[in-house]
Amino acid sequence: MILNNKITRSISWNSLGSISTAVIFFICSPIYLSILGINNFAYIGLWQTSLVVITLFDFGFGPSIAKEFSNPSDGIVKYEDKTTFFYSLEKVNLSIVAILLFVTTGYFFLIDTLNPKDSNYFFLIISVIIFLPMLLYQNLLLGLQQQREMNLFII
Repeated sequence: MILNNKITRSISWNSLGSISTAVIFFICSPIYLSILGINNFAYIGLWQTSLVVITLFDFGFGPSIAKEFSNPSDGIVKYEDKTTFFYSLEKVNLSIVAILLFVTTGYFFLIDTLNPKDSNYFFLIISVIIFLPMLLYQNLLLGLQQQREMNLFII
């Protein structure tokens, strides 16, 4: 069975994205270990766990966008309706991000003294919260069948 050229390209780009992400993590882990030291290397595990937890705040927006944009409209659903749907979810997503940023930054500004350990947590939390809109746009590209752009976005 010969695969369609578009399917082959999609598989290639998805494989390249997965492999490059794994290689980058494999190369960067010893660098992180040498910079952070063995005691602070747990920040990496905490950060990765936090990325998984923050996806709960996606509330299924990402898969909904991927499904909506991957289905051919056949004249039933106009492209303008799909973009309106995306902009609506984008506003909700960015509102969630704004609330999470407000709560976390508010906590850190209430602390009288910010020691280096707290600043590590602060930057960890900010990077995790910023991941949420990235997940939304990643699923949009996936729904638009733009595997090359999606994997370049991930890398």
